Amino acid sequence: MSQLKNEIAHQLELERKEWKSLVYGHDMNLPYQGYERIGLKGCRSTEKRFEEYNINKYLDNTKTVLDIGSNMGLVSIYLTDYVKK
Repeated sequence: MSQLKNEIAHQLELERKEWKSLVYGHDMNLPYQGYERIGLKGCRSTEKRFEEYNINKYLDNTKTVLDIGSNMGLVSIYLTDYVKK
């Protein structure tokens, strides 16, 4: 897990150096998306977003998910516990 966190920190550093403007979270040195289950802090918690939006009521083991641009893919990872594929 530390390898993942180190790579995310490295990518954030590259963004700070190379991008002219940053939209979200870089002033706190955090990625936009966080995932509490794996100890990854972020500006927005994946788990809390599902809770706040009450998305879990739409999920069950018959559903299939297509991920199109969900930031770092943490939404897809979170969904693996709730959907078929």
